[in-house]
Amino acid sequence: MFDTLLVNCFTGIKDYENKIVLLYRFSGDTTFLRFEQALQKFPGFVDTFDPSPHFVAFVFNIPDKHLDNYVHFLNGRYSELSPEYKEAILEFHGFGPEGELGQILFKSPKRREKLENQLGVVIDEDAELYSIPDETEVFNPEIYI
Repeated sequence: MFDTLLVNCFTGIKDYENKIVLLYRFSGDTTFLRFEQALQKFPGFVDTFDPSPHFVAFVFNIPDKHLDNYVHFLNGRYSELSPEYKEAILEFHGFGPEGELGQILFKSPKRREKLENQLGVVIDEDAELYSIPDETEVFNPEIYI
């Protein structure tokens, strides 16, 4: 369902703290209905709701072991994510450390130089190399529905 019906993943939702929200296009197909039931059995499952007749949202807790990673992500401190988490992100997307995402996660000098040339500034070596997530990362039905 990830590559066919997933619309987006969000870092939060109003009235919930430290949650991840997965927004899917609804399908009446029995495979999707079984998928919904399976998601509701996950240990971190909190809630599901239909923001419209065409979409279904699933809310999950952040696992305790990843709460630090979640906070680092929200604060735009991508290089401070745990090494295991960085590897999992790259593996999930099928990317390597030399690609754009890997360069962000590992503060690549190559990316820093590219940004410096694009922006015409000198970027401190301690600076992260990607912007901090903004309010569009939090599920808002007025934007996505």
